[in-house]
Amino acid sequence: MLYQSWDDVKWRNHKPKKVFILGNGSNEIMVDGTTEYHFEDGRVHEGRWAAQVAFVQQDEEWKIEKYTVLFV
Repeated sequence: MLYQSWDDVKWRNHKPKKVFILGNGSNEIMVDGTTEYHFEDGRVHEGRWAAQVAFVQQDEEWKIEKYTVLFV
C-alpha cells in the first residue's frame, strides 16, 4: 500500500537498523531502517527505507550536507 500524504498519520517511529560507512575516510554513510506509522483511524503500517547521508564540516561542526531517502 502506497501512502501519498502525512495528513492522516498520527505519529511515526523511525527505527534505524544498520549504518554503513561508504569507504575509508568517507564522510558519507548509508542507513537501513524501518518506520512504524500509526494512522488517525487506528491502522498501523511498517515500511522499510534506506538513506544516504553526506556530511560536511563547517565551523568545527559536522552538519548534514545531503540526505536522500529511498523507500524499499
